[in-house]
Amino acid sequence: MTNLPDFLEGAVDLHVHSAPDVDVRRFDDLELAREAARARMGAILIKSHQNSTVERAWLVSQCVPEIRVFGGMVLNETVGGLNPAAVQLAVKMGAKQVWMPTRSARNHRRHEGLPGGISVLDQGGRLLPVVEEILQALAGSGCVLGTGHLSQSE
Repeated sequence: MTNLPDFLEGAVDLHVHSAPDVDVRRFDDLELAREAARARMGAILIKSHQNSTVERAWLVSQCVPEIRVFGGMVLNETVGGLNPAAVQLAVKMGAKQVWMPTRSARNHRRHEGLPGGISVLDQGGRLLPVVEEILQALAGSGCVLGTGHLSQSE
């Protein structure tokens, strides 16, 4: 019997950052899964701004079978930005969420006082064809689309 509060029992956290990462994180993937299992959570979805966590999640779920561990991918520059091939691969590998750009989003960059960045809209405010392709890759896959750090108009 654990002395943890029961309010996390069965909960699913769809947004948890863990190590390995370029940012300091409180837990690595294995520690996170073990703590979530100890709290009797139902599942966790690990997220990285830099790369896919699908493969990491699969491996961690083999090591900590007491909890479901899922992964996803953020469409930042480090995975090629708005990259339909990367999305298709992530979905085939079992991604549960794909996020639009976060740190590479034009909106995020402007907020940080940085130039450039990725937008999902063309100069006329229309959705880019590559984004339509990404949406088609996600349609019917059971994979959640996250808006990342896009602007309100996006």
